[in-house]
Amino acid sequence: MGAAMSSYPKMYRVWITKHISEFCVTNVQQYYWSKGERSPKCYFCGDQDKYTTHICRCRDPGRVQMFQISVQEVFDWVSKTLRRTHIALTISTYLLGRGLVKMVNCINDGDASLLALARSTDLLGWDCFIEGRISREWIPAVSPILAVSCP
Repeated sequence: MGAAMSSYPKMYRVWITKHISEFCVTNVQQYYWSKGERSPKCYFCGDQDKYTTHICRCRDPGRVQMFQISVQEVFDWVSKTLRRTHIALTISTYLLGRGLVKMVNCINDGDASLLALARSTDLLGWDCFIEGRISREWIPAVSPILAVSCP
């Protein structure tokens, strides 16, 4: 794992470690650390904070807006890099579903190759996708496109 992670920037390694280990500083973690002196509820929406998964699912208008901006940036990057708007649209629709929709339901054009990618993504789930843990099915699907787009 160390060898695989060493190729990524340090701050990305820190971020992914915090999210996977669920030690991103959330209200739940602060509640445990403070021995119950702080509330484990989300400061923004008042719901019970469910670790890192709540950060991207919070329905507070400000957090929703920031999430939408982030998804737009992903859409722009995928569109520009892969030059495949239908892939970018599928991914952004899936992300905006916030774990309530399957990726197979986000495909608009019926592309069979995209359907296979969506099925493999749905097996892992939204949380894995948002944390950057994607199906290996994506690699052979996008590698040829990236070889041309990013020589």
